[in-house]
Amino acid sequence: MTTGILFLIALALFFDFLNGFHDAANSIATVVATRVLSPNLAVMWAASFSFLAFLVFGTHVAGTIGKGLVHPGIIDSNIMANAKINFIILKIKKTRILFFPLQKKEINFRN
Repeated sequence: MTTGILFLIALALFFDFLNGFHDAANSIATVVATRVLSPNLAVMWAASFSFLAFLVFGTHVAGTIGKGLVHPGIIDSNIMANAKINFIILKIKKTRILFFPLQKKEINFRN
């Protein structure tokens, strides 16, 4: 059980690491290209706001999912692991092989 949870945490962290490349590029490109901020300052700015976003927006998405949108009896660790693995494969395939931009919201709402 503990090994499975650690595996799921590792998968989630790896996915967020991959996703960070694209989020950082999207949020920083405009301010750097227009020379509003230097690249170093833009990275620090984006990292700070990404980290502090939960203070402003809270946990509304998690609350919505926890209030009946997803039935807890259906989701288990195997489904979570398979979903994260598929997201990682899709992310690598679309962005590293096919060079298509891919946003996290596009992955989350995919059928």
